[in-house]
Amino acid sequence: MFYEVAGTGKPVVLIHGLAGSTRWWAPTVPDLARVLRVYAVDLAHFGATKSDHPFALDRAAEFLIRWMNCIGLARASIVGYSMGGFIAADLAATYPDRIDRLVLVDATLFPRGYGILRASVGLLRTVAGLPPRLLLTLLAGICHAGPLTVLGAALDLLTTDIRGELGQIRAPTLVIWGDDDAILPVAEGRRVSRLIPGSEIVVLHGADHNPMWRRTADFNRIVAAFLTSPSQDVTASA
Repeated sequence: MFYEVAGTGKPVVLIHGLAGSTRWWAPTVPDLARVLRVYAVDLAHFGATKSDHPFALDRAAEFLIRWMNCIGLARASIVGYSMGGFIAADLAATYPDRIDRLVLVDATLFPRGYGILRASVGLLRTVAGLPPRLLLTLLAGICHAGPLTVLGAALDLLTTDIRGELGQIRAPTLVIWGDDDAILPVAEGRRVSRLIPGSEIVVLHGADHNPMWRRTADFNRIVAAFLTSPSQDVTASA
């Protein structure tokens, strides 16, 4: 499993989204690494991580726990973006003793019956609005993973509803959502937050499905403050 490490302090693991890699965290790692030890990972078949087995969304949390065991990481905070948010939530619900704090960023936790057409239209709108650098990063990610891996993972996301498990999460949790997310609107982000005991939500105004790129400074400040502050208190909106 390929991963990159930066900084010193309490550990935090960054999990990318669909067709992503460690490159998606380029705007975030330098700021977080000033106060934390940051591990950015490539999931199986994404980025530089290779595997003899197909990517399986329902085994991704176990995959990450095995990796944590291999590098001696007994406990860490987790930041999951988009598909990585799904995996982070699954990990926190299944392995609560391994998670310090949890940040879900525009997590694709689709409710049952959300609809492939609705999600596809939102995805097309999101891709059409990407800046050139991020669009090239996305296309490179699709090429590395392969279209079949990306399509299979997307279908798994749309047909796997783990919202019923969110009540099992015990880690202090922050939900971050762009108010212009076309893939899963902010109303769904608020529903996700209500399902996680004691969680808070920050809505980033003027951000779409990629808040770490659209509102980089605010995103990094909010995440760093949540992961390092004694009380985990954050502003209700930004």
